[in-house]
Amino acid sequence: MSILIKKWVYGKDSFIRLNIDEPSIRPLDLKKIYSRLKQRDHQVFDEMFHFPFLEDDLIESIDFIKAVFFRFNLEIKIDITIGNEIKNYQKELKNFDEFSSNAKKIRNNQFESISELHVKFEDFRRIIESGLKRKLYDLQFLSAFHMAYTVNSLNFSVPGSGKTSVVLAAYHFLKTKGIVNKLFVIGPLSSFQAWEREYDFCFGEFPSVKRFSGVDNFNLEDKKNYLYSDNPSELNLIYYQGVDSIKEDLYNFMNKHKVMLVVDEAHRIKNADGKWGKNITKLTESAKSRVALTGTPIPNGYEDIYNIIKFIYPFKYKSIIKLHYSQLQDLSLPPRNEIGEKQLKENISPFFMRIRKEDLPNLPLVNEKSVVIPMGNEQQEIYDYIFSITQTLKISSLSNSEADFLVRAILIRLRQAATNPYLLSISLESSIESSLFSDSTENYFEKLNIADEELFDFQFRDRVKKYYEKETSSKILYTINRVKKLLAENDETKILIWTVFTENTKYLKSELQKLGIKSELLIGQVETNYRELIVDSFNSKKSNLRVVIANPFTVGESVSLHYSCNYAIYLERDYNCSNFIQSKDRIHRVGSTFETVFYEYLISEHSVDQIIDDRLKLKVARMSSLIDDDIPFFKILEEENEESAIIKELLHRYSSEN
Repeated sequence: MSILIKKWVYGKDSFIRLNIDEPSIRPLDLKKIYSRLKQRDHQVFDEMFHFPFLEDDLIESIDFIKAVFFRFNLEIKIDITIGNEIKNYQKELKNFDEFSSNAKKIRNNQFESISELHVKFEDFRRIIESGLKRKLYDLQFLSAFHMAYTVNSLNFSVPGSGKTSVVLAAYHFLKTKGIVNKLFVIGPLSSFQAWEREYDFCFGEFPSVKRFSGVDNFNLEDKKNYLYSDNPSELNLIYYQGVDSIKEDLYNFMNKHKVMLVVDEAHRIKNADGKWGKNITKLTESAKSRVALTGTPIPNGYEDIYNIIKFIYPFKYKSIIKLHYSQLQDLSLPPRNEIGEKQLKENISPFFMRIRKEDLPNLPLVNEKSVVIPMGNEQQEIYDYIFSITQTLKISSLSNSEADFLVRAILIRLRQAATNPYLLSISLESSIESSLFSDSTENYFEKLNIADEELFDFQFRDRVKKYYEKETSSKILYTINRVKKLLAENDETKILIWTVFTENTKYLKSELQKLGIKSELLIGQVETNYRELIVDSFNSKKSNLRVVIANPFTVGESVSLHYSCNYAIYLERDYNCSNFIQSKDRIHRVGSTFETVFYEYLISEHSVDQIIDDRLKLKVARMSSLIDDDIPFFKILEEENEESAIIKELLHRYSSEN
């Protein structure tokens, strides 16, 4: 009696096929065997078991099948095709282990004594120094060599470290060697301009480029025709969501050309079950080189690393990670499992580089100050009224969902009253960027507005509509006067104003215009193309655009504003520490020519602003202990119900002071 294991191909798919000599096995044993075999992912064709033939799982699958039949003393025969596959796989595995060891030595800058790697490095140096106009600093150079050697790699370096230049250097080397000839970038719309500009900086010429997203007159049919054309552009840019409608055509493009596929801000594909993640990771199978870039690889938990590793090594990710998805989820839960964390980092260490903030050369010094500003009489009365509602809320009588939305609504309204009471006359959906809430659902704002409508009566809403007739908020007055003073002191000064609420951006622009001060808005309501013109103008020292008013949820990542600006004023801040740090990095980056960058944080006296300021200071201090980690887990800085915690702290401070 015997069981034959062989390879079986059906269409595009390959399977491990089990040919079982059923008559020779006792019925009871056969029933138990089938029960155990069904525990593993399988299909049944021609009344025979078929398991997916995956290179990464091949030996594990064979071992599983052997173990099932070994319990019943049944003989296993392995077809020669499978046997050869196993031998080849074992040989490849050995080669991959050696390759991984070398990659790790490069990562740790410990390869000089290995002649093979030293020769490769000198070859890399020669090609980069002769072909790249931009001079890379030492860690950039090492990162680019690591990326070129591994061909498939991750870069977890902090924002502002020059990840784009690293990719372009590695791309240039691999292109010179004939390994790649096209660069395809999947990323946020705000990153497109940076890729085009960096290409120009690195090679002294603007690339042939095709944007698939954020442009007019490029419909679905045009995209498909372009992807099948004989001479597509060298640099191609697409937004994550744009992949779905042309995914089959993109697969063909990847097979037809030698593509380096890059996912910028790769934490956006972290969800293993999400459409973006599935579509993008499927594309990688045919790419000649795969690169993932993100400064925050695990925003929500260690499971976020799963899709990113799967992206760069779609056939080997399981053997690299050595943990199941559910185990990564468990690793993110308290209490911290430092042994497990260390092992995960060790497993993936050969394949990623991370440049920390402290590694960046010639960064400007940082000068920060908080400015506490008393509210005007009308603003104080309005704020006190909202705070009095907060004191009387009967949250305990509501469902968890109702309480959650009510707390969020009241906290937003308190923050708005502390900045500009006129915002209270506008619906929450109209006054904030939707990306403020990462868990936004289709009816999120509908529920938020329902909770908000229960807070104020008609008389109060009428009062805040007329707020501008009585006074201008103290923070906005301070901002306008501060901008006027700074611009008058130095003709070259440029100022970046951050504000969470969109109405504030428009009001500030209007008030500055009355003083003859030109300003522009970087918010979601401004078209991408125009935003890019604004960024270019603001970055030019020859331009008369000296003030930009921005929303951190629109341009908090992938945008560089450091070329001619070193002064930022925060009209108000969100309590999300990662967003805050990202916004600061827009002007504190490699390549800045300023000695010092300045940040002013405006805080309304005796208000929720002070709670948020204190919490951000604490988070930033705690973040400094994490930032040196190879894979910093910033989620532990955030509280699960932070809105409720802020409200409770606000009430506690009030009771202590009165």
